[in-house]
Amino acid sequence: MEKLEIKNRVFKKQALQSLRDRWGDSVLTTLVYFGLIVTISIIPFWWVTLALHFLIALPLGYGIMVYFLILSRDERAQLIFIFDGFNRYKETFLTILYMALMTLVWGLLLIIPGIVKFYAYSMTWYILKDTHLTRMSALERSETLMDGNKMKLFLLDLSFIGWGILSLLTFGLGFFILVPYILSTRAKFYRAVKAQYDANLL
Repeated sequence: MEKLEIKNRVFKKQALQSLRDRWGDSVLTTLVYFGLIVTISIIPFWWVTLALHFLIALPLGYGIMVYFLILSRDERAQLIFIFDGFNRYKETFLTILYMALMTLVWGLLLIIPGIVKFYAYSMTWYILKDTHLTRMSALERSETLMDGNKMKLFLLDLSFIGWGILSLLTFGLGFFILVPYILSTRAKFYRAVKAQYDANLL
């Protein structure tokens, strides 16, 4: 697929526009999400924590992506959307697990191939929400959307490093603002690559 010609700063500007009147809800949703993840992590038995991360944290990860995808469309995003992964539990769980395992395998071989695979699969979350494609079809669609666009998204992510450092200086509290900004921007990126893909089908 052809590389997006939209400048990355445009996605960030669009994200801020969508967040303009929704910062409070977005920060609260992020707090709840991380609160649930931390709660799972502090369980004293490591094997229980590991199991719960697979069974609960993976669908929650899908849900937080769904929340910010809805918000990026200037639609009413609600906290309950972070539990959306449990509505299609089997499909979302197995897809995200496969993504994680494949990225890990490629990463163990060499760091760079692992990063490439991570970005190749990065649109899968959104594709699962927007379609009823099977697991492998959703992954293949993501690879198609990201063909020629992986470096662009990597540079977009890289542009948040400065904000990440500033968030660390606030003892991590800044991440509750930064995460909504990043995920909203990534959702805008997805909408752009999807629009270009759909246009090429016409």
